[in-house]
Amino acid sequence: MSITFSFATTDDGVTFHGIDCRHVCTHGWQGLPCEEADMYGGYTCDHIEADRDACGCDRFDVNMANVNALMVLERLGLDMDECGTIDPEDLIGRCLLGNIGREDSGVSTVEHRPHPSTGPRLVEVGLRPNYFQEQLDRLNDLAVEAAGRGVLVGWC
Repeated sequence: MSITFSFATTDDGVTFHGIDCRHVCTHGWQGLPCEEADMYGGYTCDHIEADRDACGCDRFDVNMANVNALMVLERLGLDMDECGTIDPEDLIGRCLLGNIGREDSGVSTVEHRPHPSTGPRLVEVGLRPNYFQEQLDRLNDLAVEAAGRGVLVGWC
């Protein structure tokens, strides 16, 4: 499971995550439009993704594992809800201050094997050094671009 931070807009209290540029593929596969070919034909349409890449509508998206995203939200001083929105100017300030005085030297990966020869293995994946600063920098880039586009930043 993961949480993606992206551009967001609201309409009558309903939040829309991402910018819907209405990219529609006209190529298709065996008479099916790409969207249906993906579902029914096992065909992978990369035309829409290429259009999105050229447009840049999801270039600034920041995706993190749920737990990591919640830890980043905590550093930003935001409610640790799995979905929300924020004004980009507010987020810029929070990104600049979010790591000040905080530990960001990483967390080691730990492997547990209660019965080394026969039992299961549990791996607790750590965090690389400067992980939080990297994510705050990426979120800052997203917020700057969102401010320029006149949209909110949302996560879900």
